[in-house]
Amino acid sequence: MMIRFLIGFFVFSLFLGFSAQLAQAAMMTNPHYTIENQDINILPFQTIPTKTPTQPPFMPPPLATGENYTVETNQPEGLSFSISEELIDLGKLTATNPVIRKTSLTTKSAYGYRIEATEDHPLLLDTKTAIPDTTCDNGSCSELTDALWTDTLTYGFGYHTSAMADDSFKQFTDVSKNESLQTIIQAGNTINKQTDVTYKVTISRTQQAGAYHNVVTYILTPNY
Repeated sequence: MMIRFLIGFFVFSLFLGFSAQLAQAAMMTNPHYTIENQDINILPFQTIPTKTPTQPPFMPPPLATGENYTVETNQPEGLSFSISEELIDLGKLTATNPVIRKTSLTTKSAYGYRIEATEDHPLLLDTKTAIPDTTCDNGSCSELTDALWTDTLTYGFGYHTSAMADDSFKQFTDVSKNESLQTIIQAGNTINKQTDVTYKVTISRTQQAGAYHNVVTYILTPNY
């Protein structure tokens, strides 16, 4: 074992020196063994060329597309999202008479998902005349918190989903106020799940007549 170790170490030391020479092995003998002298030809060190790794070709991510959406997903066949109406007509608003409208969101998802919503601004007639977002009967509802809204003398615009208590409403988050998106629906994997969103508007007698408008945007995000 000692001899093998010494020979291995000897060759290794020359290898590190990157030398090319003819080395002479020593004669070693004792009453039990004899190692004969011979030439050892040590070749110069040669580097082994390395291969440059190649990048796999770029493959664009698969997309799930619908009439009014495009989503990047690894299962495009397992995701769809639709809305029953793209235009909600509130009709003629009269003081202290709430107007209720509904739209249905239908989702198919192989995974869990969430739906966020936002409005571009409150219901506007012009840049200075608006129907404000509701604060509900006790003044506490916001884009974060829902609250009871049944009083016809409480004015504003808000929405309700089945995740809220009966007759409770919230404000949509307002892009014009830099409010953060809020999740209005969260669910697990589902096939053709329908969720109703109820809009409500109530105005005062002093509200200026005219055609008010805003845009509500829904964003579905799968939990991949």
